[in-house]
Amino acid sequence: MTFTLLQYKENEDNNDHSFNAFCIVKEFGTSEELKIITEILDKHDENGHIEKVDQNKRDKISRKYINKLN
Repeated sequence: MTFTLLQYKENEDNNDHSFNAFCIVKEFGTSEELKIITEILDKHDENGHIEKVDQNKRDKISRKYINKLN
């Protein structure tokens, strides 16, 4: 299944930024980037929040691929 720009926008409206990053990187990123994003998502879920350093890393990786969404 292809992750779409519409899904991305809906998730952003629901404050689901980490899930968006996961979906984007799963579809367009490298295996190393997916590993990093998965680790960040797991820590986020475990802690109930995301650390600023992880947020910055997540955003830096996922922003590279946002323009690929249709």
